[in-house]
Amino acid sequence: MNRLKEKLYMVEIPNPNSAGGKLVLFKQQGTGRLILDMLNPDINKPKYLHLTEPEIKQDFDWAWKFAEEVKY
Repeated sequence: MNRLKEKLYMVEIPNPNSAGGKLVLFKQQGTGRLILDMLNPDINKPKYLHLTEPEIKQDFDWAWKFAEEVKY
């Protein structure tokens, strides 16, 4: 399926032990692999944070419950 026509999602996982940052699932720009890491909440939301449902569920199925559809 064409990625442009698929719904895109962001996955932000609440972290009660953080002083404001969130764990975010995103595509590593160099390798294309998905990684889970802290993200500064003040950062702009770059497009590499936008993932398709199959991308998320491939290796991070448990994180799907935190996915929110990207609204343009």
